[in-house]
Amino acid sequence: MRDRRAEGRGLLTPDGVVALSLKASLAAGKARVLLKAKGEHLAVPPLADVAPPVTVQLHTATGTCFEAVYSAPFGKHDARTLQDKAD
Repeated sequence: MRDRRAEGRGLLTPDGVVALSLKASLAAGKARVLLKAKGEHLAVPPLADVAPPVTVQLHTATGTCFEAVYSAPFGKHDARTLQDKAD
């Protein structure tokens, strides 16, 4: 679920979301949610200060909640990026 036209023009949602990709799977641990966001309205703590474990929740307008927990060591962790695979 990605609008490349909006991403290419630099249009952001009010909260800074650029792209959202959802991949369903019947196998445990194989579903995937990828969220890309940026901008001044994005409420993110300083990533260099984030300590594991990290719990991420994505809530839909209909009340569905996606949740994942990320434990140490992270795949990539610096002041601008926190990237890992969920436990």
